[in-house]
Amino acid sequence: MNRKIIFIFSILVLFLLFLSLCSSSGVNLKFVSKEGSLLKGDVYIDGEQIGKTKGTFKLAEKYCDAEHELQVIGEDVSAVWKIFPDDCKLKQLTLKYQAEEISRKLLFSFLKKETNESVDGELFIDGYSEGIINGSYEARRSDCSEAEEIKFITDGEGAVLDFDRELCESNEVIEFFIS
Repeated sequence: MNRKIIFIFSILVLFLLFLSLCSSSGVNLKFVSKEGSLLKGDVYIDGEQIGKTKGTFKLAEKYCDAEHELQVIGEDVSAVWKIFPDDCKLKQLTLKYQAEEISRKLLFSFLKKETNESVDGELFIDGYSEGIINGSYEARRSDCSEAEEIKFITDGEGAVLDFDRELCESNEVIEFFIS
């Protein structure tokens, strides 16, 4: 008889423990692409990294007090959402990445300033030669935004190319005009 009582009591304790884990405060987030696949990457709240996700993430209750910017940055995605205190009442929230995806590559186009004709030359990114360029070069966005220096040499003359690094994230083509 005592064994039955201990067994039932143990089951009851485990059940209560399970319930407390399931009902812990905060909100369970699920990050999905337009196609429905899980998004993987680092999770940020208001620009501060708070963890990593493989598609799901438990957001702590302390973030339920106010509106926050939530971001997932991974190899193939950089997605941003706004979350609100009422979202925590849901306990489970699926955030779908709706933004238009930008290609991971862009095109550098080298043009003669006076005529807008394509210019051939040698391209250097941070001192490393990318080779002889015939008017344009396909670059990774990360190479563009992280480059300290982009230099183009044509007809024995070199020019360090200065441009707004924000263009790397928003444009498909960046035009460089060579004198």
